[in-house]
Amino acid sequence: MQKTHENTGTPTNVEARPAALGKLLAFAVSDGRQPAATPLMPTGRDMQRYLIAALLCALPCLGLAAHYLGWRIWAMLTVATVSGALVEFVFARIRHKRLSGGTLAYAALLVLVLPQDLPLWMVALGSGVGTLFGKEVFGGTGSYIFSPVLVGKGFLLFSYPQDAQGTYFGSMLSYEGNPEAWLVCSGAICCAAVVFAVARPANLRILAAVLLGAVGVALAMSEIGRLPYETPVELIAADGFLFAAVFFAVDPACSPQDDEGKWLFGLLVGVTAVLMRCFSTYSEAMLSALLFGNLFTPMIDAIAVTSETADEDTPEGRAA
Repeated sequence: MQKTHENTGTPTNVEARPAALGKLLAFAVSDGRQPAATPLMPTGRDMQRYLIAALLCALPCLGLAAHYLGWRIWAMLTVATVSGALVEFVFARIRHKRLSGGTLAYAALLVLVLPQDLPLWMVALGSGVGTLFGKEVFGGTGSYIFSPVLVGKGFLLFSYPQDAQGTYFGSMLSYEGNPEAWLVCSGAICCAAVVFAVARPANLRILAAVLLGAVGVALAMSEIGRLPYETPVELIAADGFLFAAVFFAVDPACSPQDDEGKWLFGLLVGVTAVLMRCFSTYSEAMLSALLFGNLFTPMIDAIAVTSETADEDTPEGRAA
């Protein structure tokens, strides 16, 4: 259906408004983007699949976190969702566009990387800052270069280091008095990895590369006595390493779209995370390694585009 603009006379598309339930679901998992214009940009469908998978996998993780750490996590989820939604609403009104979406999924992931005793006002601040500077300033869901969750977590970690460090879902080995907790939570995260692989099979390349790079460096560090854990398995299970790798490394908006680039990105993240953990006292090494890897994502995709263009200019490419 088309409608002519009363001032310019140009036709504009008018879409029927969805029902109230449809609006709610779209707001929770909307991709926020139109289909990609180039092969090396995430499509709206990729983002939607990622957000749906993230939300579906985060819910049982929230349940486990509530069981082991306390029911306060549901209050944190409510506060984070409301804070992120307010920021999205303000930007939507300023831009005269629809909500970019994904707020509930991002809020759930943020709560899972925050200490469960963090003051609620800090939770609101982290969610708002992550939504504002991690997502909306770049154009909304699917357009950012850093995960909004990692931006929010990083802001709190550097602004309030004493409060933002502590036990959270991803730090399984920190559960005192619950020796089985890390195994149960690690199993839930492994199940989430399967879900993400089904949602987007290309995610397996990133996950495999992260683990390959991390285990390889961890074995070398163990030989020289620099590994802060007894085995590489403990390193992967602790400090949110496995959780961050599964839930954040596969975000289509800030990971390479080229198949070979996914391997390079994963190796970069895995190697950097282990080196940071071995040669510093910083326990959130995986989150920093992901932000570091996100910096190189545009360059990796640019190299892939240049390589493909060069191949097309060869006689064999023109013949094909």
